[in-house]
Amino acid sequence: MYYLPYNKNLKQFSRDLRNNSTLGEVILWRELRAGSSKGISSIDKSL
Repeated sequence: MYYLPYNKNLKQFSRDLRNNSTLGEVILWRELRAGSSKGISSIDKSL
């Protein structure tokens, strides 16, 4: 099995992406969280 080499720069890049969400991502996560409180237990993983 082939593994990609670890890139230390990706850790900070990932952190920056998490901390600076786009408006679309904010709306998406808000809707997903609201759906879970309406009786939907999880996102359908078959999509």
